[in-house]
Amino acid sequence: MGLTANTYQAEQWRTTDIAITTIKVYASPFEDVDVTGTFTGPDGRKLRLLAFWDGDGKWILRFAPTAVGAWSCTVSSADGENTDFIGTFTVECVPYAGTLAMYRHG
Repeated sequence: MGLTANTYQAEQWRTTDIAITTIKVYASPFEDVDVTGTFTGPDGRKLRLLAFWDGDGKWILRFAPTAVGAWSCTVSSADGENTDFIGTFTVECVPYAGTLAMYRHG
C-alpha cells in the first residue's frame, strides 16, 4: 500500500493527482487523519498540500508544479503509526505542450 510509484510526470501549471492508499480503516476519514505532501521545487521553493479523501482507503494529493524540473515530495500524516502515509517520491515537471494561453503563462 502507500504510493503507487516513485516518480510521476506533470506539465507545468497542470494538475496531477497522486494517489496514496491504505488498508487501515478510519471511522471518519475527514476528521481522523490529515495526510500532507511537502513539495520542494528545483529552486528550493516549498509547497505544503493536504491530501483529500477519495474513498475506499485512498487519499489524493493534487499538485500543479510552478517550475520546470524535479520536485521532491515527502508524505506524512497525523497518524504516525500508519506507515502507508509515510514516503517520498519525485514529480518531473516538463514544459506545457498545449495551446491554452492560461497554461503557457501560469
